[in-house]
Amino acid sequence: MPIRWNTKLAEIERGLILRPAIQQWVEQLDRGLTGQKKAAATRKKKKWYLGPSDWELLEELTKILAIFRDVTLDLSRKGVPTICMTLPLYKHMEQHMRTCRYNLRGTHTAMLRRALSAGLAKLDVYMAKALASKYTILGAVLHPAIWLKYFENHDLWSEDVPDRARAELKELYKEYSSHTSGTDHAAAPSKVKRTGSTSSIFASAISSKSAPVALGTSGKLERYFGGQFPCDSDDDDGDDTDRCLKWWKVC
Repeated sequence: MPIRWNTKLAEIERGLILRPAIQQWVEQLDRGLTGQKKAAATRKKKKWYLGPSDWELLEELTKILAIFRDVTLDLSRKGVPTICMTLPLYKHMEQHMRTCRYNLRGTHTAMLRRALSAGLAKLDVYMAKALASKYTILGAVLHPAIWLKYFENHDLWSEDVPDRARAELKELYKEYSSHTSGTDHAAAPSKVKRTGSTSSIFASAISSKSAPVALGTSGKLERYFGGQFPCDSDDDDGDDTDRCLKWWKVC
């Protein structure tokens, strides 16, 4: 019967909490028994016994799977935009899986390393699909906590990604500006107060972005690319996904 990874993660985490009780229960399975009952209990004891390396393997598995639960919960929250989260979360999962695979040592972790390699190969497929769509790129650069600077981190992204993101946003700006008119205000909006939790996995995913750089120009796109519209957290409470929609309402 197929078992979903999230169910298995919950079982393992519970097992780790109950480790002393589980070990004690397995150890006393054949205590006080004789004959066939003792032989049957001994076989079960050998089958169910978990040594130190087994528990270590389970701990490593929880570290690997935890990020998938966190990402799933982040994307399942009500009232937050998700298309802007796609590429940062994909990249965050990729970094996590590569780090886990690199840190695994010993023959008992060989299966986990192979599983991580298979997972990374599958993630590459979805990453390529996401990068091929202009909507995921536009959704990210239109998030005021990401801008273009996040994609200009060449340790994470190839050089063509920020170039394409800039071109896509310029094209979108031209399309919409041809249907609207108004005064080009140079002043940046006030910082948006945040509400909610700061423990978002998405906030962790974009935390490595570079600091915005002011370009000293009056053009709307140039000011936006330069990061002159503040949307940072400082000491306020909240998270980036919740703050994104409020920021655009202010603008």
